[in-house]
Amino acid sequence: MTEDTTNAVQNKLKKIANNLHSQCSISKNVNVYITATGGAPGKLQDNPKLHKTGVPLRTKVNGKINQQKK
Repeated sequence: MTEDTTNAVQNKLKKIANNLHSQCSISKNVNVYITATGGAPGKLQDNPKLHKTGVPLRTKVNGKINQQKK
């Protein structure tokens, strides 16, 4: 994946959530909670395992700005 599709996904989710709210399927609080704004994809980082031979990497995702942590 070479481009960030976060805004497109957020817009689709917002449209679906607003539609559900207008049909009284979800409350206003749920609508606000599930519509994420200002998010960004997590940053992929790695930490070397110095105690192992060949120094393999331990991957991690920085979740401070990732909406999955909500």
